[in-house]
Amino acid sequence: MKSKYRLLSALMILLSCSAAAFFFSAFDRQIETVYGDNTRDAIFEIKKTFLQHTVQNQIARIDAARQRHAGLAIARLEEKSALLETFPSGNREEFIAFFRECFRDGTVWTAALWDPAAGAVLHDPKGLLRKGFPGTPDGGEFRDFSAWKIVDFRGLRAFFGISRAAADEAVKKEIASEIHASRFPFDSYIWVNEVVNFDGGLNYAIRRVHPNLRDTEGAFLSTETRDVKGNRPYLTELEGVKKDGRIFFTYFFKRKDSEEISEKLTYAELYRDYNWIVAMGIHLDDIFASIGEANEESGTTSGRLIVLFLLLMVALLGISDLILLFLEGKVHGESRKGLEDELNRDPLTGAFSRRAGETEMARAFHSFTKGALPPAIVLFDIDRFKEVNDTFGHDAGDAVLKEVVRTVLRNVRTTDRLFRWGGDEFLLVAEGLKAENALPVAENIVKRVSEHAVSVGGHSIPVTISVGIAFFRDGDRGYEDALKRADRALYRSKSGGRNQANMEE
Repeated sequence: MKSKYRLLSALMILLSCSAAAFFFSAFDRQIETVYGDNTRDAIFEIKKTFLQHTVQNQIARIDAARQRHAGLAIARLEEKSALLETFPSGNREEFIAFFRECFRDGTVWTAALWDPAAGAVLHDPKGLLRKGFPGTPDGGEFRDFSAWKIVDFRGLRAFFGISRAAADEAVKKEIASEIHASRFPFDSYIWVNEVVNFDGGLNYAIRRVHPNLRDTEGAFLSTETRDVKGNRPYLTELEGVKKDGRIFFTYFFKRKDSEEISEKLTYAELYRDYNWIVAMGIHLDDIFASIGEANEESGTTSGRLIVLFLLLMVALLGISDLILLFLEGKVHGESRKGLEDELNRDPLTGAFSRRAGETEMARAFHSFTKGALPPAIVLFDIDRFKEVNDTFGHDAGDAVLKEVVRTVLRNVRTTDRLFRWGGDEFLLVAEGLKAENALPVAENIVKRVSEHAVSVGGHSIPVTISVGIAFFRDGDRGYEDALKRADRALYRSKSGGRNQANMEE
């Protein structure tokens, strides 16, 4: 009887072990599927955000380059005007020859010289005066010029300017060089197509910049072009930017520096001033390669756990469900935490949230205690922000907050991180920024913010910020000590008249 009981017990244990192992295996596969799907979706969305932000940052750099070149054009005009003023009084023919020599570079300059009293044209290589431009001091159309001047010299009248086309060509060359020199992970890169016919068809666009196909830059493109699966990516891209100004789409294209073709996720956005479609893509097999490796490792680990479970069934049978629940909760908890950390941003301004900032500051201070160089801690707020809300309303205040964030992000490095610390107060953490450079960088940000008034409801609202800067010190007990010093420096900026930056030594 005892032997039968033992046999029955062994049989029951064996059956229980087999059933539990079967359900454990099935349940583990289900967990792996759910986890894999959730992770896949999360990484896909993160990569989409990466593509969109990278393209939009590139477009912001195009705007910045145009503003910079416009400023250079004005400076060059002033230099030429000053140079002409230095010519000594005397022979008129010598002055005319000197004028021609000053503007002999016709690829950059457009210049004309005439005698208003005699109605005589003295120099007009591009025929501006024959077109009636600028026939009178206040006449003519100037929108084709990035910068221009009409001045009088010794009874003669002169026009000289830099055409918008020449200025834009310089910007385009600069941006092309920048894109070619840029490096991104996963063989990704930015490219630019210039649309010449928004109706599509043959030769609808020109490939302007393409790091993967540099030998084809300048070639015409067609919306009839198909990939290996029969998709028409150029048509899809054109229709998307025509409708919404931007689009996410997929197609098949060869990998960088390879003939291998795989599916590619792409974000494209239209830069209307140049009719440029600025785009960036990443191959989907790169996105999911790490997930596949993780799933393979998970499968191997699961198999070992099942064998161990079979061998130790008697000891583990009672707690197996708890282990499974614990593992499931841990896996999904880590997944959710990772997503929250990646997407933890202030919904209004797009800056990172204070919670993310506190985590970043704690991490940076820990690195500092281990010997790393301290980051620059830049604390700033908006001057008289309460008056903006009280006078123009909270919608205007929100617009001011968003514009300040956009301006700051355009004038810092992509490695710098901006956090909304609370209300109208923000924290910028700049790794690797030396103390001697911190104040000039902050003063540049103050200047750039003050240059951008915010238009709301017909009102132009001037905006300035006050800034305080600090660094970690050896005697600090936590990052809060450096924040207090930055706050004191910020108070000095406020009490010193606002619209300035100070640093706590």
